[in-house]
Amino acid sequence: MDSICFLSYVLLVVSCSTGESIRMCESPQYMALGGGGIIECSFQEGFHVVAWYNSPDLTERETILQMVDGKKDGPGYTSGQYDVCKNGSLMINNVTLGHEHNFTVVMLYSQNEDPVFQQVEVIVTVMPSVPFPIIDQCGERNTVCHRQLPHDSTLTCLVQNARPSVSLRWLDRTAGRDRNVSFKTSVSENGFIFSTLATTLQVFPYSSVLSLLICKAAAPPEVLLKTETAVLIENSNFMLADFVPIVHHLERGSRLTLQCSKTNLSLVLWKKAVQNSDKFEVIAYDVLDEDIPMFYAEQYQLQKDGSLVLPEVEAKHEGFYGCVFEYDSTGDAVLHHVLVFGRLMTAMPVVHSCTEDNFCVLDAETEGILKCSLKGVRPKVLLEWKTFYERDESLILFTNQRLDVNSNGDVYDITLTSMFHLKETNRDRITLKCRISGSNIPDLQSTTKFDMIFASAVVTEAPLSPIRSFPLWVLAIVIPVCLLVLFVCFLFILRGRRRSRNRQKTDTELEEVCTVSGSISELRIEQNYR
Repeated sequence: MDSICFLSYVLLVVSCSTGESIRMCESPQYMALGGGGIIECSFQEGFHVVAWYNSPDLTERETILQMVDGKKDGPGYTSGQYDVCKNGSLMINNVTLGHEHNFTVVMLYSQNEDPVFQQVEVIVTVMPSVPFPIIDQCGERNTVCHRQLPHDSTLTCLVQNARPSVSLRWLDRTAGRDRNVSFKTSVSENGFIFSTLATTLQVFPYSSVLSLLICKAAAPPEVLLKTETAVLIENSNFMLADFVPIVHHLERGSRLTLQCSKTNLSLVLWKKAVQNSDKFEVIAYDVLDEDIPMFYAEQYQLQKDGSLVLPEVEAKHEGFYGCVFEYDSTGDAVLHHVLVFGRLMTAMPVVHSCTEDNFCVLDAETEGILKCSLKGVRPKVLLEWKTFYERDESLILFTNQRLDVNSNGDVYDITLTSMFHLKETNRDRITLKCRISGSNIPDLQSTTKFDMIFASAVVTEAPLSPIRSFPLWVLAIVIPVCLLVLFVCFLFILRGRRRSRNRQKTDTELEEVCTVSGSISELRIEQNYR
């Protein structure tokens, strides 16, 4: 039996058959316009005949291509428009809109078996120049973008010049679920291609502060490479600068961890204040517990609980950090102030004309200039003059004070220069200190103490040293010693009266003993006082 007669027999059997077709090919199948395409089928090996028809009606059409025992034939094959793979799948060499219809395949494993057949729908596709939904506020980017918008804003999503037409919808996404968002849609046709537009009616459907909206397309991969585009919306009326910051002091090189202060967060947005400005720039955001690629600025990391991590803090990381988050459909924020400090090049302020290692005494006139400096400090601090004893504050006046701050990389050299005037010229000595102020960092609270001796001062009173009372333990030692001395003297006097012949000698010895004992007592008193 030749192939034509056999195919006629197959056609007759198929047309008279009441059995169900066997699903050997997926339907529909998509093919790009202008390129080659294959109607893929999963035939078992060792088939006898496979025949393809350009119609679902086998009684009215002849085969476009058939392969009998590996031999190809048919008008579609001879014209070069079609071909057949070894596994029986149909190849279309140049896909046109005319190929968008149902094809039928008939397959026979042997002459003694009934043939099986199946219809396959072919849909011709055109991929748009931008192969993903475009959100008007984000432009042609396929990653999550962040925008600040007022509460009454709308968003538009577009897929342009595609075939077939694409269905679009808007969703609100949080950790673990998607929620529908109201929108309106329209489709326009331009020849054989279509454009679809979907516009949200609200950008904060479930939260007043932060919202992650998804524009989702229903389209095959032959039309769109990516079917979702996301935008993170922050309420532009929500002001981070209004929050009271939590202050953190960190040494350079240490690890920074900032928390959002809440648990079970769904959306997290981290921002950093722009230097010398009340504006904030985005450094990280994420949908927690969701496998969605989000944004992280260089060096920053986000933990599972939404905490911001920086492995090594540098001076450039100093500033205000804000975390805006959604928690149980409620938006809120927390503000952090990070201050970075470094080890000082000088352990404490240095008073000019003094050495760093020893207690300093300066010879001065009642008027003059004082300088104090601090090198390699961060952050900027202030220097100030103070009297060591508070009671001396009225004795000296500081005027024309100038603070010079010089930047040396990311640290500062600070010098305080002041005029001084001794208000009471009867004082020849005063104790002063140069100290760091304007910082609550423990490592930046050092003080340098020094004395000034005024050569031209007129001394009319006792030295500056404060008057001190004798401690009780000194009196407890001195009083018994004095009583003992008096008792010894009394004994010598009695003995002298009894020995009149040696009176002069005895008086002399007694006087020496009293003198020595009194000197010892005075010496002990003086040492304890010192």
